[in-house]
Amino acid sequence: MLGPDASVLIFGAHAADYCFRAGGTAIRYLQAGARVKVVSATFGERGESAPRWKEPGATVESVKAIRRSEAEAAARTLGVEIEFLDLDDNPLVIDQERMQLYVDQIRDFQPEIILTHWTNEPTNRDHQTVAETVIHATGLARSQATMAREALPRAKIFHFEPDILSQPVLGYVPDTYIDISSVIEQKHEALRCFQVSQPGLHDRWPPHTEARGVEASGIGGLAGCKHAESFRRFQPYAGDYFV
Repeated sequence: MLGPDASVLIFGAHAADYCFRAGGTAIRYLQAGARVKVVSATFGERGESAPRWKEPGATVESVKAIRRSEAEAAARTLGVEIEFLDLDDNPLVIDQERMQLYVDQIRDFQPEIILTHWTNEPTNRDHQTVAETVIHATGLARSQATMAREALPRAKIFHFEPDILSQPVLGYVPDTYIDISSVIEQKHEALRCFQVSQPGLHDRWPPHTEARGVEASGIGGLAGCKHAESFRRFQPYAGDYFV
């Protein structure tokens, strides 16, 4: 059984992904005493920074700098550690060397919980690439740890939501909800850190947590839940009794 202080490793494709999709959950686990780390594959400098490219003299490096600043400010607000792999986005390409970066992150951090993107997201291929990479890297990490005679927890993988506007065609149906009602204002403060590069995201994600809260309190039976983040399990639950 996973406790509230289980270590959490969050893998996102772009600098803002972790905050919008799992920022509240990260806060809840930190408050419970868990170790939480975010690993961002890219800064989202090409595919998710359109307003910045309208500015005179914009370059890849100047946009990256803005994105780093925003993501680090959001991470400070949430209280999480964040690391950028700076692999370049749109498209994000994973070769053997880059796959090993993910393996090393898992072996070094030893997470009990891994949060990452949904595996069926052709509308944002970078997201899908990270999800597939994380699943593959989790298996490779266990294999390499076994060969090195090292202990490594069997991490439970949960997929967070794909983009709201594309969900009707992506087959995402959540089976897990985390109540973030008590930390929603802190999450909103973190979301505002991205208003320069992605103002539209801040407009549509906060109301969505209310809708997920309705689902959590309704079909999920979580009385009093006003705001929630949703996830989909990768591995099935197995135990002596139902939970």
